[in-house]
Amino acid sequence: MAMKLALFVSLMIAALGAPISEAEPGLGSIVFDSIHIRGTLYCTVNSSMGANGTATPVFPNAEVLLSCGARGHVVASGYTNATGRFLISMDPQQYFVPILLKSCKLVIISPFDQCIPKSTVGRLVSPLKYIGKTVFGDITVANIIPNGLLLVHSA
Repeated sequence: MAMKLALFVSLMIAALGAPISEAEPGLGSIVFDSIHIRGTLYCTVNSSMGANGTATPVFPNAEVLLSCGARGHVVASGYTNATGRFLISMDPQQYFVPILLKSCKLVIISPFDQCIPKSTVGRLVSPLKYIGKTVFGDITVANIIPNGLLLVHSA
């Protein structure tokens, strides 16, 4: 009986040490205190800065949604500020970083009238990308950014 218990405990320890997902190797072993999803929205169809860093107007007061799963369940939201920047903070005890990266995306649903020609119909959508961690004393923050906002036309 003791042998079976020892084998069971060994298997459980090995299973707990395995990565949660292949989305970002090694992230399953990092313990985060917070998750920050941040970025800046620019007034272009793909929401990127102009060529060679030229001045591009930003997209202020845009609603940014974090949509997860096949049905696009909204799990968090935020707004861009006057400089087009947004920050969505997540609790890592409710959402694991590898799962966010694999099954979630950012969706900007605000009207583009102030940025893009009115003939443009659709939403800006982006997968997520882990860019590293920041450590503030005892606090470790996972830093996630949009990985290429693209215009998805409405059907």
